Amino acid sequence: MFREYQRSLKEYNALDFDDLLGKTLELFQSCPEVLQKYRSKFRYILVDEYQDTNVMQYHIVELLAREHGNICVVGDDDQSIYGWRGADIRNILDFEKDFPGEAYALTVLNTKFQSFVKPGMGADAALEALLQMERRGAWSDGSLKRIAAQSGLEARDTALCTRMTYGVVQNRTLLDYYIDHWCTQKAARLEPVVACLLRLGIYQILFMDKVPDRAAVHETVELTKRRGKTRAAGMINAVLRKCASSKNTLPPLPQNSFISKAAVQYSHPRWLVERLTALVGEQEAAAFLRLDNEPVPTVIQANPLKTTPAELENALRSDGVRLTPHPWLEGCFEVTGTGDLERLSAFASGRCTVQDAAARLAAIAAGPKPGDRVLDVCAAPGGKSFAMAMQMENRGDILSCDIHPHKLNLIENGAARLGITIIRTALADGRERHAGWVEQADVVLADVPCSGLGIIRKKPDIRWKDPAQLAQLPAVQLSILNNVSAYVRPGGVLVYATCTVLPEENGGVVSAFLDVHPDFAKEEFTLPGIGSCPGDVTLWPQRTGTDGFYICRMRRRG
Repeated sequence: MFREYQRSLKEYNALDFDDLLGKTLELFQSCPEVLQKYRSKFRYILVDEYQDTNVMQYHIVELLAREHGNICVVGDDDQSIYGWRGADIRNILDFEKDFPGEAYALTVLNTKFQSFVKPGMGADAALEALLQMERRGAWSDGSLKRIAAQSGLEARDTALCTRMTYGVVQNRTLLDYYIDHWCTQKAARLEPVVACLLRLGIYQILFMDKVPDRAAVHETVELTKRRGKTRAAGMINAVLRKCASSKNTLPPLPQNSFISKAAVQYSHPRWLVERLTALVGEQEAAAFLRLDNEPVPTVIQANPLKTTPAELENALRSDGVRLTPHPWLEGCFEVTGTGDLERLSAFASGRCTVQDAAARLAAIAAGPKPGDRVLDVCAAPGGKSFAMAMQMENRGDILSCDIHPHKLNLIENGAARLGITIIRTALADGRERHAGWVEQADVVLADVPCSGLGIIRKKPDIRWKDPAQLAQLPAVQLSILNNVSAYVRPGGVLVYATCTVLPEENGGVVSAFLDVHPDFAKEEFTLPGIGSCPGDVTLWPQRTGTDGFYICRMRRRG
């Protein structure tokens, strides 16, 4: 019947509702000139009732918004009612992942949040951040920034909110394990807001020494009432009091295997604990997992275009920043006590920039020289482009690319702050060929999208990614590497990098690439603090103190 229906539509030169979407999407995908016409015509896009858009509507909107990045959507995830006709609630839940950054706007109709969050209520804000992550799949860092701005939190309350939010995310499995012991209901069966309240209270009691147990119990119960969950207040009070009285006799962790114990103790998904253990053994896996839940040192680099390491050190110390020279990165410091780093005069004036040591090593491995032509394929937010520009003494040419317009603005603004003039930006997808770039670059750096499992300590919610989605990444990574290799001139250098430790995203992708590109070969290189690398290296946090990172240097035969 369906085939007959389609034949009838074609016979009468007619389109139904689905065709209006499907044919439009097909036209945009197959005719770039038509797409460009409408991108130019609709520079600003507003979508109402976004929670009820379907997959085709999402792709149409994404194609139209990609160039200018001016998109605002309005919706309410609690009112998604058109799933029966193909509406996908993930469109609104994943909006901040699909369209990240300040150039995009998301308005979710949530009067409950604005009614209860008041200035000075760090715990209230932490609860809201956790609920946004729970219900909408929001990222913790984005939620925290947005909530702090919306609620007008003072600096002290923002810091408290951040610590509690990250602490609960980092220790979620362990907190739920204790809930299961002290509560008549399992954590997984509790209403999300009640589960989050219990996690917040238990975290304060067990991990925040400066918060008296009595205060943690009282404030959590009061927060429960402010949230309109008065009926749950008694249960929460009883569980938290049980936690406080059991601090010295906590329920024993699972003892049946290292995997079971570590998954609870360090709050990582079992599949990840199993993978890490298989890769590096139990002892190193435990060290890796422990570091994921510990504070991350901030590494800054002195900008040689504007200052010297000694001058920068004096300037930062005068602003009350505690710092020590990095043990093996010249011109870099590990700093604490910075507060908002961007407010420091040394940062605002461009005398320093922030970059983890591992990412800095990727730029060193690329080895661009003054006068070189460099292509940084997935460049945002620009740290490695900046590092290479400094290595090149601001002489030569760097083309920094990304698929998001607002991220290009970040690169341009960062370069201007640092006094770098050799960086140009381009809106480009690493999987799409640009004929004018073929064999033009002395160095191509491809720090590709990845699972991010090497930077969990900076983004704790990464650990909860769906492993089924991660399995799709190597194909994307290989597609990018295959495409951008064409931009390397004969005799030039290609560097492939990720912020993960999984071999299927690292050496596996490189091996697949080299199998079909015999004109490329791995090339030995040397890194400070690491030593000689036989073509590639995986940096493990428990070994190097850096983020988890992979770097491979290849040279194209001339």
